[in-house]
Amino acid sequence: MDIAELKRKSVAELAGKIWVLPPPYTTPDPTPFLQITNICTTCVQQGLLELALDPQFSTNHYFYVWYTLGIPNDDRLSRFTANATNTGTVPGSELVLYQDPQQAGDEHHGGAITFGNDGKIYFTTGDHFIASNSQSLTTPRGKI
Repeated sequence: MDIAELKRKSVAELAGKIWVLPPPYTTPDPTPFLQITNICTTCVQQGLLELALDPQFSTNHYFYVWYTLGIPNDDRLSRFTANATNTGTVPGSELVLYQDPQQAGDEHHGGAITFGNDGKIYFTTGDHFIASNSQSLTTPRGKI
């Protein structure tokens, strides 16, 4: 499966699973592409919130996920590695790139992931429903 197919055919659930849907794109494969087990789903805006494929996915098999951990209850950006056939995730491949140093609030977690023309990854951290976080340089919350 190539990168374009994977983009069209992947579905992420708040509960921490990423599924691949083969044609006719109505029923997922029986085995999740990724299943995060330590994930918080106690609030509507917690859980697996974003998935992005690396611009070089076809060669490095990296993909990125923004989610809220169950214990500790923190927001996290991680990189995972897909297997050689892009049908699942290499076990133990999670590399934590960012973890919020404070416990997550109920809402406003951020989590958008994109890549700039400079090749760098950009992601948003939510303000956790405290608007002043965005203007404060003493907290990583509410930032890009």
